[in-house]
Amino acid sequence: MKDASKIMYTIGKVFNIIGIVLTALLIVLPIIMIAMPEEVYNQQKATDMNRMTVEQIKVFGVGLLIGIIIAVVVLIVSLCLATYAKKRLDNNTKDTVPHVIMIILGVFGSIFYLIGGILGLVAEENEKQVE
Repeated sequence: MKDASKIMYTIGKVFNIIGIVLTALLIVLPIIMIAMPEEVYNQQKATDMNRMTVEQIKVFGVGLLIGIIIAVVVLIVSLCLATYAKKRLDNNTKDTVPHVIMIILGVFGSIFYLIGGILGLVAEENEKQVE
């Protein structure tokens, strides 16, 4: 059970790292929108899209930047929590708190953290019953 939990945490961490990289790459878009709103306005004018004003483009860029920064912070925190929970499986102490945190994180995020948290919690409880 512990090994399965470790594998689930590792898979979840890989997806978190991919998410961090992709959101870091996505940061370029709002920076362009904030730095050069006139160019974005001219581009949408040339393609005959639904037009936004220059000020709306700036505001949208700022909102998008804030959202991306929040997403990166959440991904980094969940990555740190997954590392902590995986380390708790390696030591000989019986601690269920990291696994409960990963179950909660898994409900709102990665299914791999949910499954890993459940397996880690079951593994810790089984070790308590054996003793």
